[in-house]
This record gives sequence, C-alpha cells and structure tokens, in this order.
Amino acid sequence: MEVAKGKEDEFRSALRQYIEDTNGSPGALNVSVRFFKDSGLFTLYEVWESKDKEKQYREKKGFDSVFTDLLASGTTATSITFPKAWWLKK
Repeated sequence: MEVAKGKEDEFRSALRQYIEDTNGSPGALNVSVRFFKDSGLFTLYEVWESKDKEKQYREKKGFDSVFTDLLASGTTATSITFPKAWWLKK
C-alpha cells in the first residue's frame, strides 16, 4: 500500500488501531504489517479462520472504510486464500 503524501502519521495511527481491533475479532488468527523502507510501501497480512469470519468482519468494519482517504490513489488490495491448517501450529 502506498500512503498519500502528508498522511503518513495519520496512516500509522489508524493502522495500529486497525491491527489491534482486527486481531481481537472472532476468527482472526493473525494480523501483521510489513514496511518496506526502500520503497515506503506497506503490506498488510491478515489470516482468518474462515472466509465467513472474514466476511462478517468486513461487513461491520472493513479495511476500505478506515483507509480510503489515507492511501495514494490507485492503491489496490489483493487477497489470497490458503487452508487454515497451514497457519495453525500443532
């Protein structure tokens, strides 16, 4: 994700709150972020117990509603799905 110029501090604050809120949501197994210093880009990783749990969360508080005004235009979100068993440690 590319942050809009002049919105960096506001974005970081909103991102911290989003991660805390999402990590505490039913069905969220992990939410983390990676910042790439060289490019100034962020990547957000969310791991959900199921597509249904993710959908329920998105309906009440989705990423777009929090970050739309803070991201550079043209920023897109991409999602991949993998089996929950790949994430859970035994």
